[in-house]
Amino acid sequence: QIRNLKNSNNHNNSQRGGNNGGKDIIMVGNLGCPFCQKAKALLDELQIDYDIVDQNLPEGIMHMKNTNSTGVPLILNKKNNTHIKGFNESQIRNLKN
Repeated sequence: QIRNLKNSNNHNNSQRGGNNGGKDIIMVGNLGCPFCQKAKALLDELQIDYDIVDQNLPEGIMHMKNTNSTGVPLILNKKNNTHIKGFNESQIRNLKN
C-alpha cells in the first residue's frame, strides 16, 4: 500500500521493513491517510530526504509503540531523537533547519 504513496514523488525514498539504518527522517504512515499524504507532500516540497515506513509493518508498529503514538503520520528525527505526531506544518518545516 505505502509503495503507491511513495512512488508518487521523484525522491529515492524506500519502503522499509525491519532495518533501523538509513535516513535521519522517518515518516510512519499509510496510503489511506490524507494527513500522511499532506506530510509527504510537504517533506517533498522541502526536499527533505526521508524514509517511509508502513504503520502496519513491524518497524512501523515499533515506532508507534516507542513514541506512544496512536495515529499517523508520525515523523521521527533520528538526528536529535525527536518526533512529530500528526500533521504539524510548522514543526515539519523546522526539520529543514
